[in-house]
Amino acid sequence: MRPLREAALAYLLFAAGYITYITFLSAYLAERHAPLGQVVLTWTVLGLAIMVAPVLWSRPIERSPGTRALATLLTVLSGGAALAAPAPLVILASALVYGATFMGVPAAVTALIKSTVPPADWTPTLAAFTTVFAAGQTAGPWIAGVVADHTSTGATLAWTAILCAAAAVTAAAGHRAQRSHSQA
Repeated sequence: MRPLREAALAYLLFAAGYITYITFLSAYLAERHAPLGQVVLTWTVLGLAIMVAPVLWSRPIERSPGTRALATLLTVLSGGAALAAPAPLVILASALVYGATFMGVPAAVTALIKSTVPPADWTPTLAAFTTVFAAGQTAGPWIAGVVADHTSTGATLAWTAILCAAAAVTAAAGHRAQRSHSQA
């Protein structure tokens, strides 16, 4: 796990952040009095983007199954969450970018593990990462809900953007450390 500690931390931050976008998106739109048509269209765009995501990301992840692919996905995801604004076209762009990236992160983590860890250790390493993910996914919406109770639902989408940006920085640091280690 030592060479993957930055990736594990990035995965924890991602798990705590990504789920908040999906959990609070409808509440965010409702708080801003979005018409039902906008809510339906936003979720439709999000769902369609999720369906297209494997086509978009499978080759880049295969070509670069390391922390660079993970950092790239997390950066784009963070940007998509940060785009969230009540303007109909902007929230649609946010849903499109977000939907097209968030499922790529687990795929990138799996590819990273398979390219870094000997095959005999894949199962326990994937189990450890799944546990890390579950912890983040459990805590994230709860903490974001507390934040929203004291601010607004907009803070929950900012939570996603901030945590995913922190995850991207952490993954990029892991990429630099991996490169330095492999060059030594």
